[in-house]
Amino acid sequence: MQIVRELGGYTLGRSDLVRRAMSKKKIAVMEKERKNFVYGNPEEGVLGCINNGIDEAIANHIYDEMIDFARYAFNKCSTRSTFK
Repeated sequence: MQIVRELGGYTLGRSDLVRRAMSKKKIAVMEKERKNFVYGNPEEGVLGCINNGIDEAIANHIYDEMIDFARYAFNKCSTRSTFK
């Protein structure tokens, strides 16, 4: 969440949307957010990395690293939890 806030200019609430999309493996949302993260989206209040002086290739590489981390950090359970 801190990466998208500081580099992409996201608000705290908007960065939580990215976290939830990554934790639930929502590919369509994550790809939409990649565009917002790299290029910004003034209509949704996202400044974007390029507007913050970060090169496009570097911003995409950072986002790729975030996606790779999400695959590792947020395991998707195939069955319901049996904890009571």
